[in-house]
Amino acid sequence: MRSGDDSFETPDIRILDNRFVRPVRNFSGNFGGALVFSASRTMTAPVLIQGNVFGLGVDGSRPGVERDAIAIVLGNSSRVPRVRIGGTGPGEGNVFATTTAAAGDLGSAVSLPSDNVTTFIEFAGNRMLGNDGIGPDFPTPTAGGGVRFGRSPNDAGDADSGANLSLNHSDITAYSVAGANFSVTYRVDSAPANTAYPLRVDICRALGDEGEVYLDSDVYTLADAQQPRTAVLDIPPGVSLTANDVLVAVATGASSEFSWDPVALAVTDTPDPQPAGAPFTVDVEALAQEGPFRPNGVVEVTMNSSPVQSCSIALQARAPANTSGGSCSLVAPSPGTRTITATYRALRGAFAGVDGLDVAATTPHTATAPGPEQVGFTRCRQRVVEGEVARVLVPRNSGGVVQVGVNLTHVAGTATAGEDYTPPADQVLTWAPGDFAPKVFDIAIAANAPIEPLERFRLTLSEPSATAILPFAQLDVEIMDALGDVRFGDGFEPPACLP
Repeated sequence: MRSGDDSFETPDIRILDNRFVRPVRNFSGNFGGALVFSASRTMTAPVLIQGNVFGLGVDGSRPGVERDAIAIVLGNSSRVPRVRIGGTGPGEGNVFATTTAAAGDLGSAVSLPSDNVTTFIEFAGNRMLGNDGIGPDFPTPTAGGGVRFGRSPNDAGDADSGANLSLNHSDITAYSVAGANFSVTYRVDSAPANTAYPLRVDICRALGDEGEVYLDSDVYTLADAQQPRTAVLDIPPGVSLTANDVLVAVATGASSEFSWDPVALAVTDTPDPQPAGAPFTVDVEALAQEGPFRPNGVVEVTMNSSPVQSCSIALQARAPANTSGGSCSLVAPSPGTRTITATYRALRGAFAGVDGLDVAATTPHTATAPGPEQVGFTRCRQRVVEGEVARVLVPRNSGGVVQVGVNLTHVAGTATAGEDYTPPADQVLTWAPGDFAPKVFDIAIAANAPIEPLERFRLTLSEPSATAILPFAQLDVEIMDALGDVRFGDGFEPPACLP
């Protein structure tokens, strides 16, 4: 090699079957990552990085890798690196586990250089397990001449430039499973003038935003360019694949990022209003705007109270097509109107906003001043006809902030338990914080002689815990025969409550 040569025959560089970990530490300096590959010349053959494990201990623990696992850097923007990370052959794929964001890095498997550069980085057959960032990560230009890392939106025809020519990712539009095969329909919007065909499209089962398990590959030819293509591919032995799984794809000449679809988010809260200090439920629904999949991933929920309240939802499939959702509980610490914000995290699921960023939705929540804790019967007498069912309610009339309880007991009176009616069991009634559902008892009344005098039994609430018993602590249930049914006012009602 002569001094000043811009290219040379690349040495045979292979980084094979190693284990790399770099746990998060507290130290200064620009440290982190596992491999930094620096190219100071134009390469003519690829470096191979295959069969390595990043972030996993030999005992299965996940000490992780702080920052991006592999960083590709250039001596200057005219240098051309060629690196093959993984492969589709047996043992060629790498494992990337628990790479963590730090010092401006997202914690991706591989970060590519910014600016108008030429790179040939192939990313194939790798297994991704719970990384903070994504797989291959292209820098995306921002207003003012900066760049950001993370998901890069496709551009029409793929005319943009940059690392790996910022190759558009595949859009999967249909998916089904049948026995040992699965079918996908996909499209790569990259004009022949902007991409070297054919492309290989690698399909993976997703874990969050990443390809957890490599499934199979298809060839996307020049004749297919920018057109939908359907491929029936094999499910690898021992791999489970269902209709509710999400698939992601990497298009490869020089590789694209993992595919993703846009998502919309809706958030509701119940009950609203709710007393401050009592829990309420936040429900989130995510709807895929494109593609055949129900959104996966995580939605983080916050309320701008003081202190801030938060919870997290792992999305689960719901019945409507392309829909998933979940719920969690929050508690407003003080009265007032607050804003609940639900945020779909684009780096924790295979979906994002149309710009590749997080998606948020909001709803207001009103927390009222809690009243005193009260449970009790709402009346002291209740009439029922023989052969019917007496439905008895014990509501929580106020409060809702703490757990409360009362004892429920029953006394037969002039009615005979087991003959005239089926008595409820003596028991302790409890309400958790935020629980306003009444306790309901359906008491079966026997059909006895057609004409007999009024009979009654009594239910009593006693020994309250953290509550008052109001408005009534006792309820007399009066059993009438059908001919004597005067449950409705006739002007001759007895006194409202019995001693």
